[in-house]
Amino acid sequence: MPVRHGIVLPYHGGAGVQPPAVSIEPSVSCYYYYARGDETGACLRRRRLETKKGFLAFWLPSLPAKKNRREVVSTDLWERVCDLLEQGRSVCLATVVASEDEDRVGRHLLVLSDGEVEGTTGLPELDRQITRAACGALADLRRGWVMIPEGHRVFLDTLAPETSVLVCGAGHIAVPLAKFARAVGFRVTVLDDRPDFAHPDRFPGCRVIARDFREALAEMPLGSHWYVVVITRGHEHDAECLEAVLRRPTAYVGLIGSRRRVGFVLEMLGRQGTPRDRLRDVFTPIGLPIGGESPAEIALSIVSELVCVRRKGPGQARLLRRAVEEGS
Repeated sequence: MPVRHGIVLPYHGGAGVQPPAVSIEPSVSCYYYYARGDETGACLRRRRLETKKGFLAFWLPSLPAKKNRREVVSTDLWERVCDLLEQGRSVCLATVVASEDEDRVGRHLLVLSDGEVEGTTGLPELDRQITRAACGALADLRRGWVMIPEGHRVFLDTLAPETSVLVCGAGHIAVPLAKFARAVGFRVTVLDDRPDFAHPDRFPGCRVIARDFREALAEMPLGSHWYVVVITRGHEHDAECLEAVLRRPTAYVGLIGSRRRVGFVLEMLGRQGTPRDRLRDVFTPIGLPIGGESPAEIALSIVSELVCVRRKGPGQARLLRRAVEEGS
């Protein structure tokens, strides 16, 4: 089974000490990250848990053995992390790796994207400060060290579900778009109501659905880790897809088409009751303005925008578009 998530905890092997070598089978799709610190006496141990949908791989730090410390992260906690990720929820695992208070070392909090906290360090004020830092890390999807007053060194490991792209419309742009999206790490689902277009042979490595747009979208598990690209063959299908998608929170929604066609669709949805704030979330014109004309160039501009939103957030993606347009 493939590794679904590469999850890492602190490596603080001292000045000049390199992390241990990692051997990963070519078929395994994951990444590893090492955070360097100044403490000594730590090393990494590779752990792997089997879950319902595959394996969860991560690294645990062995902390300096000054006392008989409990295992840094219990199996129950990692199974909880698995469950949350499979529900489409992002989490931040905060681990105290150094402290003037020896009893705090090895304690951890699990902070969810909605601010919910599981676990405790045993000190309410320390819990509050770590939670604030973890919420900031979740907002940027970053991991790294933070120093908390009173001498607590904490590692924040932000874990997010696998990001998925839903392509509504299996026309000529969808083929290179699906290929490029997979190449940069997205899981891709292609939906069209035409079986000749929504065919697995045209989209290797993707989930392909040949069904009515409205019916299929009603069953899609859309959430905050989904990126939706609407590139259907007509404004009627654009409206069907957007109406279904905009009812739920997603990381991104983009709509292709001329300004006239896009304006018509958005205005129609507004009259039908789609919230105006969700309509404003739609990226249109779709894709970064790189001047693309061919299907592959247009697909490249769209995937570039998806990557920008994933790494920098929607606000930065819109600022980049504005900067390029003003500079041209």
